[in-house]
Amino acid sequence: MARTSRVHKEGRPRGTEPEKISTGKVYHVALYVRLSILDGGHKDSDTAETQELLLRHFIEGKPYFSLFSVYTDNGKSGVNFERSGFERMMEDVKRGLVNCIIVKDDCVILELNSESP
Repeated sequence: MARTSRVHKEGRPRGTEPEKISTGKVYHVALYVRLSILDGGHKDSDTAETQELLLRHFIEGKPYFSLFSVYTDNGKSGVNFERSGFERMMEDVKRGLVNCIIVKDDCVILELNSESP
């Protein structure tokens, strides 16, 4: 028996086709942006603006994502949840207006102790 390639013509390994969402469900998305230090509008570093652009690009062209709102806490620490953008976002979740939250990384939600659990 001849050996067959493990790679498709497109260059992806077999069994790793892109995820297809066929449920027809649409997620009402909140994009949450937070930086610990006020970014000052610097375009060449990690700013609130660049985080938002990255998140918008992530959902772009995905029909199962419908952007509801962007919530921003610029210059706010993640050691507690007392952040105006975060609080507004969670109120919208509780009211059923948002059922999907997308962040750049989980550290924007809550900064954990530097010691890993």
